[in-house]
Amino acid sequence: MLNLSPPQEKLAYQNKLPGEAEFENIFCEPLSVVVEALQFSTTWNDMLNHLPDVCLTALDKYGLVLRIAAN
Repeated sequence: MLNLSPPQEKLAYQNKLPGEAEFENIFCEPLSVVVEALQFSTTWNDMLNHLPDVCLTALDKYGLVLRIAAN
């Protein structure tokens, strides 16, 4: 069951795999890896085969801030 509590933002799913993370950032422009993936892809399958991703070790490069779960 999805627990919504506006105005607090929350993903509809929990991170499950190693390396998955949620970020605090809200950007007015997409990350360069997203733009590059969209420009490279000419078909849906191209996009699926080249989904953009940011390694957790590259957070500083993209100015990403991890969201710390408050449990």
